[in-house]
Amino acid sequence: MLIRAVEDDLAKQAPKCANQCCGKRQPKKAQNHGWKRRSMAGHKKWLCEGCSRAYDNKQYCEYCAQIYLKSNLEYSGLDGKEWAQCENCYRWAHVDCLRKKYKMKREEVIADTFKYTCCGCKVKKGGIKRYRPGY
Repeated sequence: MLIRAVEDDLAKQAPKCANQCCGKRQPKKAQNHGWKRRSMAGHKKWLCEGCSRAYDNKQYCEYCAQIYLKSNLEYSGLDGKEWAQCENCYRWAHVDCLRKKYKMKREEVIADTFKYTCCGCKVKKGGIKRYRPGY
């Protein structure tokens, strides 16, 4: 019984996936279980297999790096925040992040007249590789 309690305590101390909404704990040998290190906000961080795949597919808010999954159609349910979608490639970003970036009020960002275009789509169309989550 004591050994199981120690193992449970060690499992609780294991590093979590860097995606704040994931919550998965890193196994002892992360590289053997699909966990990968990714550069997020200037720091190398561990991501579980699903989150690292989503990150590689650019399924994250480009301003705060919060990852979203294709399987989660209710993006606001992921972290309790509102999301906006790029009108060209269907990439998502937090409304609050866009509000800060463009120095706008929340109401202006969520209005039908506001058209969000992600940084990737702002680059000339000639060399852009498009990714459409959910398709």
